[in-house]
Amino acid sequence: MAMDEAGWTLLIRRSFGIPDVIGEDAAARAVALALHAHNALPEVDQPINPTMETALVRAAAAVGESGAIDDALAGLDGGKRAAVVAINGQIMKDTHWSDPSLYAALESLGGALVDSVATFLSQHPFQNEAGDYFG
Repeated sequence: MAMDEAGWTLLIRRSFGIPDVIGEDAAARAVALALHAHNALPEVDQPINPTMETALVRAAAAVGESGAIDDALAGLDGGKRAAVVAINGQIMKDTHWSDPSLYAALESLGGALVDSVATFLSQHPFQNEAGDYFG
């Protein structure tokens, strides 16, 4: 079942254990905090607006809608790498960040996000028309 960006954003939130009843702002901060643990770049070297984690979630939702993460979630060879490359490409397009150290850190962050979504879907592989997971 293909999803739009809003559906992907909700899936990412759920994969990090953020309940649906949590408001958008608090949920975004909670996901960013969970991803921050995977960010090896010192905070002083990280962009502030948007944060790397916020940019990552937005980009992942956009490329998820395009199908660029599907191979990773299906466990296909090279899928995770292709997903991270697609996410980083979307971030570059959206932010115009040019510091190579940012993209090195985003490799780790993107991998953590893809892993989180893949793990969640392995435990909840099916979704009904209302978007509720079962199975």
